[in-house]
Order: sequence, then structure tokens, then C-alpha cells
Amino acid sequence: FIIGALGDYDTLTTPRTAGAKAGTNALRGWTAEMEDEFRRTLLATDEKTLLAMADLLESAAKDPAICIVGPASALDTCSDILDGRIEL
Repeated sequence: FIIGALGDYDTLTTPRTAGAKAGTNALRGWTAEMEDEFRRTLLATDEKTLLAMADLLESAAKDPAICIVGPASALDTCSDILDGRIEL
């Protein structure tokens, strides 16, 4: 799982795709240090961490839902129409 996730995240790039990724990262405020930390965290994942996520993923598979990602302040304004909320 870890190797597959890293392979999906850290794909081979051409100069064009590397430039596009750098532009997107700049717009998102995602720094090289943040990317390195994400990669280190991914590589440091162990069996215990994966098993902890297994219950969450199994629950999501049994009860499919729509996922909305956003800042807490924006989600708070929609709390009357949202069934639930999981913070990761």
C-alpha cells in the first residue's frame, strides 16, 4: 500500500508536468518542505497506522457518501444540511 501510494503521488514527470505541478503548488501555498514532510510521513507509515485507517475505510465502503472538503468555517455554515462530519 505504501509503495503504491508513493508511486501514485510521486510519479515520473516531464519538464512540462513538473512546471504545472510547481505552479499548482505555488497557488496552493504548498512548499518543498511540506512536500518532503508528506513524503517522509508516507514512508514512515506502519502496519498499526494502516490498520487504524482500515476501520474508517471499511465503514465508508459500507455506507457510501459524498465527501466535501473545506475549511471548518465554510462547513459550519452548511451544518443544517450535512448529515455528519469526520475530521481527519
